[in-house]
Amino acid sequence: MADKELKIKLSMKSREAVKKTTTLDRLLAKTKDLGGKAAKGLSKINTAVKAKAAKTIDSLNKKLEGTVGKLGKIGKVAAVALIAGTVAGGTLAAKKIVELGVKAEQTRLSFQTMMGDTAKGNAMLGMLNEMANITPFSNDEVVTAGKTLLSFGIQAKNVRDNLKMIGDVSAGTGKSFTELTAIFGKAFAKGKADSETLNQMSEAGIPIVKTLGEMYGKTGEEIYKMASNGEISAQSIQGSFKKMTEEGGIFADMMGKQSETVGGLWSTVTGKLEYFGATLGEQVMPLLKIGLKYIMGWVDELLAMARDGRAIQYLSAVGMTGVIAIGNIIKSYNSMREYGAYAWTTIGRIGSIAIESLQAVVAGAIVAMVDGSLAGINFIIDAMNEIPGIDLDTVQSPEWVEKMRQWRDMSAEQVKADVKGLFGGDLAKAESNIKTKNAAVDKTVDAMLAKIGKWQADTQDTITRRKLDEKQYEGELKGGKLGDAIGKAAAKAIDTSNTAKPERLKFDRLTKMRLYNFGTTANPIKSIDIERNSLLKQILSAARDKNTTTVLA
Repeated sequence: MADKELKIKLSMKSREAVKKTTTLDRLLAKTKDLGGKAAKGLSKINTAVKAKAAKTIDSLNKKLEGTVGKLGKIGKVAAVALIAGTVAGGTLAAKKIVELGVKAEQTRLSFQTMMGDTAKGNAMLGMLNEMANITPFSNDEVVTAGKTLLSFGIQAKNVRDNLKMIGDVSAGTGKSFTELTAIFGKAFAKGKADSETLNQMSEAGIPIVKTLGEMYGKTGEEIYKMASNGEISAQSIQGSFKKMTEEGGIFADMMGKQSETVGGLWSTVTGKLEYFGATLGEQVMPLLKIGLKYIMGWVDELLAMARDGRAIQYLSAVGMTGVIAIGNIIKSYNSMREYGAYAWTTIGRIGSIAIESLQAVVAGAIVAMVDGSLAGINFIIDAMNEIPGIDLDTVQSPEWVEKMRQWRDMSAEQVKADVKGLFGGDLAKAESNIKTKNAAVDKTVDAMLAKIGKWQADTQDTITRRKLDEKQYEGELKGGKLGDAIGKAAAKAIDTSNTAKPERLKFDRLTKMRLYNFGTTANPIKSIDIERNSLLKQILSAARDKNTTTVLA
């Protein structure tokens, strides 16, 4: 739209310029009738004006097109950036909402526990959040401060008033709201204020000693002496805070005043947004719990699989299947490559037979003609040489004819080799290469399967041994005394499907991996049959060595 508007405006300006030059042309036409130098001068001016206007318009058009193109590129980049920013922002917002919801749920449970009643805990938390919305402090700060006062023994009905006083003092001095709440609460927990409490408040800029002096009619030194003797009660500290924050006090309505500043307004806005996130997050917690419980069930099952060895069996089966699959893919590739090379060789040989045959025929014909001609000539020469006094040399075959003869012979040999390769040699070579390469692949696959099987067997033996150890010493670790009989009974208590005789376990692991076919159905993969037969031989051999009877499953 912006591009069209600019072009329309430029076209209007161009039309106005053309109109003005047209008007100037009419005036010049009139002046020409009058003649003279004035007319010639005006004509030159008109020509210059036209040329300048045309150049200016062309320049503006080029700049306009370049600017529009750049704006288009910038717009695309901005759109991509906006989408990426929106996705990233949405992800961060969702994560923050969940975090706030988790914290809100934990905080609510904490208040319900502290209040000893679910309804009272909910009411207290709601009151603190509402209070935070009208103060320059965050919801987290106010909730933490409220929890602190409750933990130090201040009654729930007095929490709001005390927080109001502490908040005004904190807003007036800049002292951390939560830290000042902790100092205030400690005095109530002790039931009195000692010198350390007075020092902490004085260092924060709170005129606590002066206020207490006015209340007691004492000097600062006397106030500190009273504090050392434990004569300043927590109620006196509370009274001094009330005096400093009530109407006419030094910190009167300081939270309200701070809330009207930019910083206070910003804190209020962010606090409400955070409260919104916490509330929303807490509301979606039940849904998250459902999902997490499902996930917990899966995790428990995975853990059980890892502990009893099923995970190792599955991983071993997957690994062996993957190795066999990769081996088959490689063998298929070898076959395709060799047969493909054979096909190209065959096509090449057919073309070579055609060309070489033609060359042999042509060269042979030329050689035959030359040889026939030379034979006739030399026959005549030999006959003439029988006449006394005549001794003529016979005509030798030219060098080019000898080369032609060699060319003929070479072409003939090449045709023979191509025909031989075409009818058996090339195919046999390709099949031999496939067999050699695939044998190497099978050897590698067998070695990898053996390693995976050994890893599974060793790992399963370790799991079995650990379970035996756990059962054997479980009672001892719990404080009981285990004798040999108890240890044996504990060992027998282990699931026999996973911890029976080690030899039986080894056989069962190998036969129950479900990777091999033991004759129940047709096996389309020959390599698996080979591996199966090898495995059966190992099992039977081990059975004979161990004198163990094994039922294959």
